[in-house]
Amino acid sequence: MRPNMKIRLNNIVCLLAITAFGGLASTASASGVHITKAGVTFTADHNVLTLTASGQIAGLGGGAIVTISATANPTTTCTNQGGNAAPGQNPAPITLTGTTGVPDTGSKNGSRPFSVTTTPPTQPTDASDAGCPNDSWTAHIDDLCFTSATLTFQQPDKNGNLVTVLTVGPIFFNPCK
Repeated sequence: MRPNMKIRLNNIVCLLAITAFGGLASTASASGVHITKAGVTFTADHNVLTLTASGQIAGLGGGAIVTISATANPTTTCTNQGGNAAPGQNPAPITLTGTTGVPDTGSKNGSRPFSVTTTPPTQPTDASDAGCPNDSWTAHIDDLCFTSATLTFQQPDKNGNLVTVLTVGPIFFNPCK
């Protein structure tokens, strides 16, 4: 074997070893806090005007919480003092949030189920935000078209302070939910 051929083979072997080690390193980093392969399911409830996110998460410690923040375009009705109703014109988008604990029990293969729901919007809502002619009208949100959502997972550090360990999103819904 020629000397420069031996150097090339050694370089190739080193490159393969580095590539293999790099592959192991990226696999190891994927074992931290993560959503399992099943993903997250989002369900809009148009009767109570909420959005629920459900799924499985792995790698969390005890005492974890999950927060959902969702943006929606409302459909509104404006009612004047005479009782006449009209649809709101160009109502402003709203943001709804919800927070709940991630159960410390129910673990399956190191993953735990979670489900978090936004709180419904305040009713009646602000007349100017709902697209009513003026503030003497009463505004009501009839439906929500959720356009995006973000999930934030937090768990306590060694001092008991909540720290963010995973943020998922924003996830955009098109068409909206």
